[in-house]
Amino acid sequence: MKIGDRDATPSGEEVWWLPSAGISGPSPSSRPWRPGRLKVVAAVATAVAVIGGLTATVSLAAAPAPASAAAKTATAKTTIAKTTTAKTSSVSSKGTTTTKPPATATAAGGRTCAVIYEIESEWPSNGHRAFQGDIQIVNLTPRTLTSWTLGWTFPNDQVVYQHWGTDLDQHGQKIVATSEPNEGYLGPNGGRFHLGFLANVTSTNALPTSFTFNGATCPLVDDKLVPVKPAPPTVKPAVSCQAIYEIETSWPTSTGRAFLGDVQLVNTSAQPLTTWSFGWTFGGNQSVYQSWGADFRQKGQRITADSEPNEGYVGAKGGRFHLGFLANYTGANAVPTGFTVNGTPCTLIKG
Repeated sequence: MKIGDRDATPSGEEVWWLPSAGISGPSPSSRPWRPGRLKVVAAVATAVAVIGGLTATVSLAAAPAPASAAAKTATAKTTIAKTTTAKTSSVSSKGTTTTKPPATATAAGGRTCAVIYEIESEWPSNGHRAFQGDIQIVNLTPRTLTSWTLGWTFPNDQVVYQHWGTDLDQHGQKIVATSEPNEGYLGPNGGRFHLGFLANVTSTNALPTSFTFNGATCPLVDDKLVPVKPAPPTVKPAVSCQAIYEIETSWPTSTGRAFLGDVQLVNTSAQPLTTWSFGWTFGGNQSVYQSWGADFRQKGQRITADSEPNEGYVGAKGGRFHLGFLANYTGANAVPTGFTVNGTPCTLIKG
């Protein structure tokens, strides 16, 4: 195709290549023009339109060169940066972004924790006392805790024999309770976690005073988080007692003999008894196989009869409590010795 030639577009429009920008060629007047047709001139930057017999030359702007790949990438990065900045500004203005407190955050006054310790119940058991303890850990930080360690020291000879809620270990008087995997959730700002245990004690059952939580010292508080000052241990009044032992009847068996025994605990002290552990020692091979009035346990020749919960009241100054049993034996059936109540010796008397 050269200057002055005619061509046609796919739609039928005529295209003339005309001189422009100093390019010489045939004049448009040497070509047959039809009114109303647009003639597109591809010579650099001009076009000739013939409409209604009038001819007009139009200057055309060159199309911009396609952007390079590097330029496109730079533009995209700039757009992403602007979008990210806009989103960040929006979130900040709404106040929805929250910064977590540092790991060392503490509650007002510097306390991170508190402990509530309660003795739920207590009863005689095998010549000593047993009790159920309940502990609440109070998280005073603004953070949720999921794994932790609670420690305390018993002031007396308490020995834990059953526990729940944590993995609990005892070394001497020291206790370490560690949260179980996925079961130690402790909410922030006053969230509480319960754990419990059963323990034996033979002396005073005073409250622990030294608690630590994840290494931090925790005060002992009541349910309203008011600090508790442990009361001095109370001295229990001295127990004085007597015992009456009777063989009600006996009969032969296929292996020896059996008998019905009746025992009375006589409280001669100035205070009533509500829980107690009554014991004695058989002199032969007597073996108890049925009992009532108390929780009987036999170890060798020694019998321990513990009062049942809420059923062991013995009045002061001569109050009596009856308990009985059935037993087998061979040989002599001598009267037992070594009667005691709560560790205090009792005098054996006749009924």
